[in-house]
Amino acid sequence: GSSQSTRFTAAHQIGEIAKSHPQDLPSLLKKVSQYLRSKNWDTKVATAHAIGAIAENVNSFNVNKVLDFGALLAFGGQ
Repeated sequence: GSSQSTRFTAAHQIGEIAKSHPQDLPSLLKKVSQYLRSKNWDTKVATAHAIGAIAENVNSFNVNKVLDFGALLAFGGQ
């Protein structure tokens, strides 16, 4: 397993990827969000931090995409 510090660092790095490659936002969100369904609580928390880091690193237009994607997931969509 990894430490909480390692997971937070990874989440920050994922946010930097979103900032550097905004055109890949839908693909990145799809890949990251699959871990929200993990049975492991630490994995879910790390995923939430990663999604938060993504939202912090994209412009306001893309934040709406992040929020729309999150709403879709909340209702069981993919």
